[in-house]
Parts: sequence; C-alpha cells; structure tokens
Amino acid sequence: MIFEEVIPKQATETQLHDVYAVLCVIESERLPDDPPPSIDVFRTGFCNAHPMMVSRHWLIRGDSGNAIGRVDYSTLRSDENQHLAQVRIGILPEHRRQGIATLALPMLIQLAQAEQRTLIMARTYSTAPSGVAFMKRIGAEASLTEDCVQARLAAIPDDIIAKHISHTPNGYKLHVWRDRYPDANLSDAVALRGLVNEVPRGSLDVSDLTTTPEQLRDEEAAYALRGIKRWTFAVEHISSGQFVGFSEVFQSAGKPHVLQQGITAIGKDHRGRGLGWWVKLTAIQTIRTEAPEVTVIRTENAIGNAGIAHINATLGFTNIMEETIWQVSLSDLTKFVNERRAGSNIPAGK
Repeated sequence: MIFEEVIPKQATETQLHDVYAVLCVIESERLPDDPPPSIDVFRTGFCNAHPMMVSRHWLIRGDSGNAIGRVDYSTLRSDENQHLAQVRIGILPEHRRQGIATLALPMLIQLAQAEQRTLIMARTYSTAPSGVAFMKRIGAEASLTEDCVQARLAAIPDDIIAKHISHTPNGYKLHVWRDRYPDANLSDAVALRGLVNEVPRGSLDVSDLTTTPEQLRDEEAAYALRGIKRWTFAVEHISSGQFVGFSEVFQSAGKPHVLQQGITAIGKDHRGRGLGWWVKLTAIQTIRTEAPEVTVIRTENAIGNAGIAHINATLGFTNIMEETIWQVSLSDLTKFVNERRAGSNIPAGK
C-alpha cells in the first residue's frame, strides 16, 4: 500500500488521470444521476484550488500500483478556526472493508499535530453508507446534517414565482450582481458574507468567519479560472442604505445543467417580510432567462431550518440524499489509532 502525494500544478498526466478516475467512481456513487465532468474540467478545478483553502492530496495505490482511493487534507487560510482540519478519504467500492481508510489516519494525525490542529472534520453522504459507518467506527460525532434537495426548473409553478416577485417588499430594493461584485458594492458584499454566520451550524465547533475584500476578489479570480458562473441577488434596505440579505447561485463548467443554490441569508432584523421568497424566486426567474441550459436546481438545507425547508417544499424540491458533517477531536482519533495498533501488534510508526 502506497500513499503517493499529488501536487496539483506539478502532477504528471498519469497522476491526474488516476485521481480523476477515482473521483468519477466516487462521485457517481454520491450523485448517480450526474454525468462526470470532462478530464479538462477536472484538471482546471484540481489545479486551481479555492483561495481560502490550503490543501494536500494523495493517491492510494495498491500493491500492483493501481489507484484504489484518494486522501485530501485541507485547512482554512484565515485567522479563525485554526484548530480545525478537514479530511476526505475515498476508497473505491471493491477495496473497502479492508482497513485502507484506517491506514491513512496516522499520516493525517501527524499533519494535524504539526500544525497544532485539535479537531478533524469530514463529510459523508447517505448515498455512500460506508462513509457513515467509518465515521461512527472512529468515534466521530454527527454534528450537522443537511438535506440535499433538488427540483426541475421547468416544474416550479409559474404562478408561485409570479406571486412572490410581483410585489416588491415595501422599503427594499433588489440588486443582481453577475460574477464580479461591483467595486462600489465590495464593502456591502463583505457585510453580506457576515450573514453566513447566522446560518444554523448544529453542534459544530467552529467560530464565525470574516472575509476581506481581497479574499472576495481572489475567490472571483478562482471561479473564473474554474469556469464557475455566479449570480448574487442582494437586498438593500432603502431607508438605511444597508444591504440586509442575499442569495447566491452557481453554475459550473462541469455540470452546466445544474444550478447550485448557495447561501440564502436574511439579517435577523429583516425577517418575516418575504425577502427569502423574493430573492430565491427572482434567482429562478433570472436563470430561466439567462441560462436556459440549466434544468435542475439543487441546494442543501440544514435539518431544523424550517423557514427555508418550507420554501423548498412549496417549490417542489425533493430529497436526493443527506449530507452529514462529522467532527472528532485529534486526541480521540489518536486514541482510536493507538488502540487499533495495539490490538494488531503493529509497531509504532508503521
């Protein structure tokens, strides 16, 4: 068993194709109705990471040298949440239940220890139950579960859309920003990003995030390189001139038929006025006109977020899977690995 590090912008074609092949199998299990991205789209995304993330990647190779899985280790490039590391381990189905994922843990623990991280976070999906079983086995806590739901854009009733966008909520104005935030509104975009901290986080041990104007511009540059289009629907409170809510949707080059609904957030002092309906349905109407190739809209909603769940249900969204974010302390994960090592009589460092 070999863990072969893959450095995106230095990767060989063989490495890129092997990572891509593993990704396609795992993604087809997670979202079986989605076609895989092309190798060129994958290469562009893999080699142009999100500027807020610092990531390392490994291929897992079997004894014959064939790629049987991948490992990713990521941390935030920010002053907040320096205690946190995110990991992803994906094993091809025919190689599971052989302890391969467990073999990756000592390497990840060493990385986290070197950076003084104390908490490991990972995601699992109900369409791939082996991941759920693994997280339970290592003693992780299911800290936030979200419903991943989708609807066919053409099936969303026109009368509901017309009802909620024909009557402008009194005292508010809606702005549409395509791809790049306007220079005049960059500080407003920063303030709107702060509303993300009001979204339910379950029992996740994470602190609020702050975003700088420079980070937003770096993010836009990365989106452009990766072929990601973004529409931002921003709500201005007219009398104060403040921006108090927003919704963002994304279209990627790899899945042009899918519109990914990002965060919809309304400031707590402006809720109950129909602003959530207004921005979400204006987004749907806009995409129908500007991106007719989109056939599906997909989003995640934290279980327990009744307001957004009601909107989605009314629009005909249906559940396609559950996504769970798990967390485990580095000390507990280390204890698990040490106990497994002792039970297997494996010398330390092996």
